Amino acid sequence: MISTSSNYKSAVVSPIRETKAILNFEILDVDANTDATDTVTSEVEFSKKDQLFNQVRNMSGKYATLEDDYLLLDGSFSLPPKAAEVGYEVGWWSSAICGLDGTFSPAQVLTCNFTKDHSSIGLTITFDAMADEYASEFTITVYNSGAGVIYTASITGNTLTKYILEQNLSNFRQVVITVTKWATPYRRARITEVDFGIIKEYEDTEIINMSILEEIDTLSNQVTANELKFTLDNQDKSFNILNPAGVYPYLQRKQKLKAYLGVVLGGSAVEYIPMGVYYLAEWNSDEGALTASFTARDMLDILTQGTFTATTYTSKTLTYILQDIFTRAGVTDYSIDSALSSITVTGTLKEANYRDTIQTVALAGMSVVYCNRSGTLYVKQLPAAASTTDIVFDNVYHEPQIKLNKLINTVQVVYGASLYTLVDPSKPSDEQTQSVKIDNPLISTLAHATSVGAWVLAELKKRFIYEINWRQDPSFEAGDVLAVEDSYGANADVRITKQEFTYQGYLSGKTTGRSVS
Repeated sequence: MISTSSNYKSAVVSPIRETKAILNFEILDVDANTDATDTVTSEVEFSKKDQLFNQVRNMSGKYATLEDDYLLLDGSFSLPPKAAEVGYEVGWWSSAICGLDGTFSPAQVLTCNFTKDHSSIGLTITFDAMADEYASEFTITVYNSGAGVIYTASITGNTLTKYILEQNLSNFRQVVITVTKWATPYRRARITEVDFGIIKEYEDTEIINMSILEEIDTLSNQVTANELKFTLDNQDKSFNILNPAGVYPYLQRKQKLKAYLGVVLGGSAVEYIPMGVYYLAEWNSDEGALTASFTARDMLDILTQGTFTATTYTSKTLTYILQDIFTRAGVTDYSIDSALSSITVTGTLKEANYRDTIQTVALAGMSVVYCNRSGTLYVKQLPAAASTTDIVFDNVYHEPQIKLNKLINTVQVVYGASLYTLVDPSKPSDEQTQSVKIDNPLISTLAHATSVGAWVLAELKKRFIYEINWRQDPSFEAGDVLAVEDSYGANADVRITKQEFTYQGYLSGKTTGRSVS
């Protein structure tokens, strides 16, 4: 569950509430940041220019330096990291310092080079937002593969820590940023991030509708990607395919989107809840309706597009195997349950897409796979948990529906050439056998088969499935446990397995969950 303020908790269940939505759309060339290399005219010792293209757009803090009239002893500054220290976002800082009028002599130059052509709808330069420092005069020059100038812009009088150049830039091979003047005297030039494109923020007036689907499978029988669908106002025709000055030519699969849903707390104050990190998959300009529609999915969808090569692991922990898979897939933002480091296996994973391969390991680790709202990929054993909040009749449209899953009383687990069978101890002798079979290449011992069988049977015995159509609370996440009010006063604890959010000026949705006992 996402942590929220007490004011939010009151506002989200208020009989009369107002909700808002925001979409951050990173319309960037998706390969440019990984293809880019840089050179600079000068660099101070603690500078980390290799961070210029990592898509982290804020420094880790306000760094204390001895630049004239800069360091304040107010507790807001921290010492800059040493060159070898990791975990700090710094970006590029020049060793040269500008003069009394802010002019650099010579000018400080950042050159971005690429090995192949890239195209974007612009360029975004983030200076130092933490300390409110920025260049007031600079030049942007863009070159093609033949060193010909595609576009040049000389900026004067800038007052922004994040400068956005909106300009169609096609097939560029080099971008040169020349800083000639800083806004404050006696400062180093500093750039935190360069994005090859622009980041657009869409709010209520531009969002026609938005829907979000997030789910987990508590048994890892399947791993699904969370999905974001939305429709934007396209009256300006920026998403029309034939508009030469529009956005459409620069839309690419895997462009990043972040969605937020908010609740108005009173007046103009809104508390926004992150709803996930998604990557563009499909888009369409709805000509007649003057709208544009988009579909995006989380990292788990991208993992279906790469292939894991068959590999045999001998006496390796599940943590080791997952780290190997993530490295091959290029996934760097992940979290693996510590319990998987104590499960050692021997087996062969066959060739498959990365998502299916991760699912195989997760099942062997009695874990679930999902991306959280920050975009981190989790492989995690779900802990037993009591409800931390509830859904009451005041917030539902209809009394929750309760269904009963099929009875399963026997689990069979293949290990090596053998078969382990676990029968529910509470099964009556005359009850017909209803079984499921688990065949996982990483389960090769009786002890491991016994553990997996017990876990599977315990989950399958949680047969009550709840479906709740209600006003929705964006702070609830799949995997959370909550109490669901019913007319019999049972108020059962239910683990959320599926969430559907629908926003069209107001918020509603559907929550599906499985009883925890």
